[in-house]
Amino acid sequence: MIGQRRRHSRLHDALTALDETHKVQAVQIPEDRTPQYYQKYAHMLAERWGMKIHTRALKGRNEPAYMFITERA
Repeated sequence: MIGQRRRHSRLHDALTALDETHKVQAVQIPEDRTPQYYQKYAHMLAERWGMKIHTRALKGRNEPAYMFITERA
């Protein structure tokens, strides 16, 4: 489980910050993960924490992908 935490630490930190600040959070998606996987994982994790979120992943050419997380009413 330690490896999973390190791999997804940015996502955990962003969800924690979103819960505290209620402001949009940007998370860089690791190169070894697809945006679809990271979005699915974010929603699964948020559900476990009792949060409702909206995600949008963006990827430019030859640039890292980012996911933006907002709260959903």
